[in-house]
Amino acid sequence: NRDNAVNVTHDGGWRIFNMSTFNYNQGNGINITFNETMIDNKTRVAKHQHTEVYRSQFNYNEGFGVRVGNFCRMGIHNINDSSFIQNAGDGVNFESCFKIIPDQNITNFTVGYSTFDGNYGHAIRITPLINAVGRIGNNTFKNHPRHTLLIDNTDDFLKNKYDYTMKVDYDVSSNKFRNNHGFYVVNLRLSQGSNKQKLVFMYNHLTNNVIAGAFPNLNTRTRAHAVI
Repeated sequence: NRDNAVNVTHDGGWRIFNMSTFNYNQGNGINITFNETMIDNKTRVAKHQHTEVYRSQFNYNEGFGVRVGNFCRMGIHNINDSSFIQNAGDGVNFESCFKIIPDQNITNFTVGYSTFDGNYGHAIRITPLINAVGRIGNNTFKNHPRHTLLIDNTDDFLKNKYDYTMKVDYDVSSNKFRNNHGFYVVNLRLSQGSNKQKLVFMYNHLTNNVIAGAFPNLNTRTRAHAVI
């Protein structure tokens, strides 16, 4: 396909993708965004913000494998038992809600039991992680050439001051990271000074990863490059 394989701009509902293949698209495999347009005289109440991807393949796309856009009502988004192989962008890209919202409206975003192999962007990229709960667990990340997992709430002072009031309760556990290369394998940063944000990283296995700086042929002043 010459753009996204599936593009959904929604205002509520269930989006279920089971045992399907999204390969060799010039855009994203699945692109899901929320329609924030105010529409008068709606004929129904939009609810059930639910996305499910199960046992599907996202390989060799020129964009992301799956992109889930930002929306600020309670939502559940699960990606399980799927493969993301050699996409030019990120395997999975999740964009949080940027508004200050009640805790009951935060999004549950979970990725489990999936394989990420050789994506040129990140395997999973969440920038920033705010207004969210969930888990990245029991996945295999291998052969990424530049970087693998990024959860980053930025070091920008003004954005940090705004984001640190928003809730995060997230878990990255029981994953395997092997044979990855580049600047880092795992890069984690929540909002500094926040007492409403928690990120647990445990029971993960990181083996045979090779880390180099941005300029590996130069004798750099820093030696701070690391797997995590």
